[in-house]
Amino acid sequence: MGRQIQNKVSLSRDERTKLETMSRDSSLSARTAKHVLILLALNDSRSQRLNYLQIAAALHVSPTTVSQTAKDYALNGLEDTLAYHFNPVSLRKRKIIGELEACVIQLACGKAPKGYADWTLELLTREANKKGVAEPVCPPDVKKTNSSHG
Repeated sequence: MGRQIQNKVSLSRDERTKLETMSRDSSLSARTAKHVLILLALNDSRSQRLNYLQIAAALHVSPTTVSQTAKDYALNGLEDTLAYHFNPVSLRKRKIIGELEACVIQLACGKAPKGYADWTLELLTREANKKGVAEPVCPPDVKKTNSSHG
C-alpha cells in the first residue's frame, strides 16, 4: 500500500487551459515547462491518476521535484508555483572571475584550435591554464563561467 498524496492539485478550468497553452510554448524555461507538465499530470480531475514516482520517471525529474511542485501549488497557488524564486543563500563564490573569466569567454567565442571542430570543457580548461592568467582551473569551474556565447 503506497503513501497517500499529501498535497492535492485541483486545477480550475482556467488554470488547466492556461497550463495546456503554456505546455505548447517552446520559449518557456526548462524549469517552468517541467512544472507546467507536473501540475497537469497531478491534476486530480484526470481519469488516470499517476503517482509521484511515475510522473517523475515520465518527465525525467526527481520525485522530490514533483512533491515540491504539488506542495508549492497547494500552499501558494499557480502563479507562485510557476514563478522563479532567486535564492541568494544558495550562491557559491565564483571560482572564475576577472581576467580569467574574460580569457575563457574570449576563447569560447573564438574558433577552436586546429584539429577540433568545437570547444569542449576540457579544451577550454587546457587553453585557459596555458595562458597562466590565474591559478589552474578544472572543467567544472570553466562550465560555471557566465557566458552566453553561441
